[in-house]
Amino acid sequence: MTTLSVNLNKVALLRNARGGCSPDLLEAARLVIAAGVRSITVHPRSDGRHITLDDVIALRHLPLIRDGQVELNVEADLRQPIIDLVSCIRPTQYTIVPSVPGELTSMRGWRTYDDQERLRQVVARLKSICRLSIFCDPEESAVVFLQQTGVHAVEINTRLYAESWERKEHAAPLAEIRKVALTAVRSGLRVHGGHDLTLQNLPELLAQVRFDELSIGHHLISEAVLLGLAQIVPSYLSLIAEKKSSVCP
Repeated sequence: MTTLSVNLNKVALLRNARGGCSPDLLEAARLVIAAGVRSITVHPRSDGRHITLDDVIALRHLPLIRDGQVELNVEADLRQPIIDLVSCIRPTQYTIVPSVPGELTSMRGWRTYDDQERLRQVVARLKSICRLSIFCDPEESAVVFLQQTGVHAVEINTRLYAESWERKEHAAPLAEIRKVALTAVRSGLRVHGGHDLTLQNLPELLAQVRFDELSIGHHLISEAVLLGLAQIVPSYLSLIAEKKSSVCP
C-alpha cells in the first residue's frame, strides 16, 4: 500500500509571512493525521523561509509521531546542522535533497558530480538511525549509483512528468519513471515519488508505478485553502450579520 506523506512547508510559509503562529503548524499536522495520513514531510531550508529546525523538533514530539504511529520525513540537504538534528531526534526518515542556490523549490535530484564523499559519510553515520532516502531524477544510472551508497530508498522526481502532463505530452516521462522504479525495486530499494503531484495527474502515474510512498505538499495545501474558503467565508458573513452594533457612528 502506498503511503501518502503530506508536506506541510506551505503552512509554515504562510505563518512566517507575517510572524506569529497562525496558521498553527502543529494543528495542521494534527488535522491531516486525523484525516487518515500516516506520514508528515517537512523540508527545513537554510534560509528558514518556512520550516525551521524548531518546527522539526516540535513535530517529532507530537504524541502519534513520538509513539511511531505516524512517520516523520525530514527532507534537506547535507548541511551539518541537519545531520546533527537527524542524529539527535531520530525521525522515521531523512530524505537527502540537493539544494541549488536561489531555487524556490527543489529543482533536481542527486547527481554523480555532487559531493559523493560527503554523502557516503552521512549515510554511514545515519543509516542505522533512520530510513535514508535520496531525491533523484528519473534516470536508471542514478538509481544504480545511489543503491551502492547504502541508502534504503529513492524518491523519484516527478516534476517533468507533471509539467508534461499539462501539455498532454507525458507518455515518455511516465515510461522513464516506470523504468527507474523497476530498477530501484530490483536493486532492493523502496520507491518513493514526489514533486507537483495533483489529483489530476496522479491516476495515470499510479496505474503505471507502484510506489511505497508519495510526498505531496504544494498542490494539496493549495486545494485545501480554496476548499476551506467555501466553508469559512459563510461563517464570517453570518457572524457579522448577527452582531449588528446598537451604537450609531
